[in-house]
Amino acid sequence: MTVRTRRRGFSMAETVVAVVIAGAVGAIVATLVLRQGAAGSQALRHAAAHAQRAQANAALAAELAPLAHGAGRVALAHDSVVEFEASVGVALICRAAVAGARSLAVAAAGSASPIAADGWARAAAAGDSVLVFDAASGAWDGATLASASTGSCASGALAGTARLLSLAAPGLRADAPLGTPVQVRRRVRWSSYRASDGRWYLGIRERTGGRWATVQPVAGPLDAGAGPPRPFALLDAAGAAVSATTGISGASLLEVRLSLEDERSADRQTLVAPLRVRP
Repeated sequence: MTVRTRRRGFSMAETVVAVVIAGAVGAIVATLVLRQGAAGSQALRHAAAHAQRAQANAALAAELAPLAHGAGRVALAHDSVVEFEASVGVALICRAAVAGARSLAVAAAGSASPIAADGWARAAAAGDSVLVFDAASGAWDGATLASASTGSCASGALAGTARLLSLAAPGLRADAPLGTPVQVRRRVRWSSYRASDGRWYLGIRERTGGRWATVQPVAGPLDAGAGPPRPFALLDAAGAAVSATTGISGASLLEVRLSLEDERSADRQTLVAPLRVRP
């Protein structure tokens, strides 16, 4: 004789209770997931802002480094903008030139020289300053770049590809023998600026061909707080703020304090760059 057991289904009340419990559990899980997602997104924003500030500080430090040795000149500095001569490139003359010459050939990549004979951060452009070292006086003679092209130096330790720098009048003021160091510099302006989205950014503008190029964003949005960001400050050798009446000539340090909107306060670090101000 077969005994059949009768399975009882869920009652309506039990089903309703189960649905309510499942819904409550689901809501709790969803809330936790959303909170974790929001926390993860916030952490990513913090990390991105931290990386942006670190990269901006590194770029500025590299630009300002030559100023610590008197190479280049600070033209303008206040709390929202700093303007100075930045490096375009450095190289060694690979073809001797005499005083009055309007063209220089400097070594480019591919030189057989045992020392670094070529290093360029930017493409040379008309209007750049060309500084040629005069061994006799120990000074740098300045000229203006009219144009730049490529060429070659066919003999000697610096044989290989060359950059041909055409100078505006009056040209070289002294002889420039083989191996003479050459610097090419350009006026640049770092500043905080307000973009079309209404937010503030750190940007850079370069002066080429006698005019300022469009500002290019480097980091941001910046934390505006109660007003426009003021990322720059001039300091004396002791680290005290330089007064407006003292001006650039009394400064020994440039402080850069960037604060990005999504960066934690604990992550913010100040860049202090040494300056050797020259006329």
